[in-house]
Amino acid sequence: MIRLPASIRAACLLAVVSALAACANRAPTQFYTLLAPAEATPVPGEPGYAIELLPVVVPEQVDVPQLVLRSGSGALQPVDTRRWAAPLGEELRTALSARLSARLGVRDVYRLTPPASLPLYRIRVRVGRFDSVPADYALLDAGWSVERRDDRSVRTCDARYREDVGAGIDALVAGHQQALARLADDIAATLRRFDAGGCPDTRT
Repeated sequence: MIRLPASIRAACLLAVVSALAACANRAPTQFYTLLAPAEATPVPGEPGYAIELLPVVVPEQVDVPQLVLRSGSGALQPVDTRRWAAPLGEELRTALSARLSARLGVRDVYRLTPPASLPLYRIRVRVGRFDSVPADYALLDAGWSVERRDDRSVRTCDARYREDVGAGIDALVAGHQQALARLADDIAATLRRFDAGGCPDTRT
């Protein structure tokens, strides 16, 4: 066995102790989801159609694992110990899919073979802004389109949703969940009134 000099062994030990101390002083990483704790009760009955919610497009500035906080001056600060449970686009898509399925009583057939016997509505969502301002507000600015597979007719809408929030990351995430629920409800309204045309009456 090769015995290292005492000076090298001491340096190695100091390095290990320093690393452990750094780990001990670091705050534990917490993970958050945009999927609401309790979704609405599904609408009974068969709606006679299916939906396909495609991947949600999000701004590059916030398309990172960390929650990105915004200050009043416009500065953006990723918080390394506060992260999304999945990529932000997937978090948005999963939460919207769950809310739409509950509101409309339909199946989201994304990544599945759509039933040929049912009309299919394809939904695209693009998020323009996803602002997180602690102890102030959560803001979601989004546009969406709904396309009917049978005749390729399309309805396109957009809206902005702002939720006042209290202090803390938990309140901020809850605000985003509420804004996202309002977006899902407006997309559902677009589907329900598809033949009539027009967009739902949205209010920030």
